[in-house]
Amino acid sequence: MLSLGKVGIRCKDMDKSASFYRDILGLKEFIVGGLPADRLRFFSAGGGFLELIKADPEDKPQEVDGHAGINHFAFIVSGINELASDLKKKGVKILSEPREIVSGTWYAFIEDPNGMRIELLEFAKGEPWLDR
Repeated sequence: MLSLGKVGIRCKDMDKSASFYRDILGLKEFIVGGLPADRLRFFSAGGGFLELIKADPEDKPQEVDGHAGINHFAFIVSGINELASDLKKKGVKILSEPREIVSGTWYAFIEDPNGMRIELLEFAKGEPWLDR
């Protein structure tokens, strides 16, 4: 494996979801020629990509009890306390306020317009995870 390349998120309202990731979280949206922009939208997220997929009314919701599935994904950030405060002012639902996991490494959880849990993760300087 070279790296994690892309996370795909099924969304109910494509425009609201695209606005959240582009305008609120600041990801850069890009066009992939030949693909229907009303059904698929793409964003650069550091070294990987985020894909929004318009939910089909026939799709069944993903079950949680006893079934595997994505619990959350994370963005590596800096200035987590200021970022969380700014996101709260913009109306983003904060699921858990920033808190320290280990010395100098912090996390918080927010929710996107589709109910997807997103972790914000600020690593301490010299944290071994940064070298992976």
